[in-house]
Amino acid sequence: MRNLLTLIKRDLRSYFSSMIAYVVIMMFLAVVGYFFFSFTLIYARISFHMGADPNLAKNINQMDTILRPLFMNISIVLLLLIPILSMRSIAEEKKQGTIELLFTYPLKNSEIVLGKYLALVVVFIIMFLPTVVYVGLLKLCGAEIPLLSVAIAYLGVFLLGISFLAFGVFASSLTENQTIAAVVSFGGLLLFWLVGWAGDFLDVQWLGITLREVSLLSHYQNFVTGVIDTNDILYYVLFIIFCLYLTQRVVEKRSWR
Repeated sequence: MRNLLTLIKRDLRSYFSSMIAYVVIMMFLAVVGYFFFSFTLIYARISFHMGADPNLAKNINQMDTILRPLFMNISIVLLLLIPILSMRSIAEEKKQGTIELLFTYPLKNSEIVLGKYLALVVVFIIMFLPTVVYVGLLKLCGAEIPLLSVAIAYLGVFLLGISFLAFGVFASSLTENQTIAAVVSFGGLLLFWLVGWAGDFLDVQWLGITLREVSLLSHYQNFVTGVIDTNDILYYVLFIIFCLYLTQRVVEKRSWR
């Protein structure tokens, strides 16, 4: 455990000693902040126009007009930025030749993969936690927000983000080129993202259901609507385990050389 923590700290120092973590975090917060401002402005305008009719005003609320669209857009921002954040995790080690040095440490290959993954998870948590401020601002303004639904949505963001990271680490293990790793990561995640839409247009029912179950987006939407389904949680857990297992196999193949 001590060696694993050392590896995590080593990777965290690496991320924050370069500009990559700062740039990704700032871009994420800037884009999400823009979406929050835009949806809040839309809500304010709708509320103003509906102020004359109390019956119509009852049909809108801050959760449906501001936060749920915000959470959906956060998922798209993560789809774009996570490949950039995770692209160097193993690819950089290969390029610099330090991956062989890691093999000499008293670490199992699984611990190397897990350490690198957990370091990215810590960066991700640092990245998305400040968005809780938006919920606090709405509460300070008197908004009636179901905090349980917000908590469930944030659980969805967390599971989606760490799933993206698991695939990103796998993509990074396949190459020494960070750009290629980012492209492979984005392309693969986009495929898992869109595959559910294809299922909606298939005449073969079982195939359509299968594709929707494989989709990262289909499972995320339940969290955004405030619904916790154990199948959704299990899907993300299995997705992460599978990606890390594939990464471990790639790393083991390298260590045998």
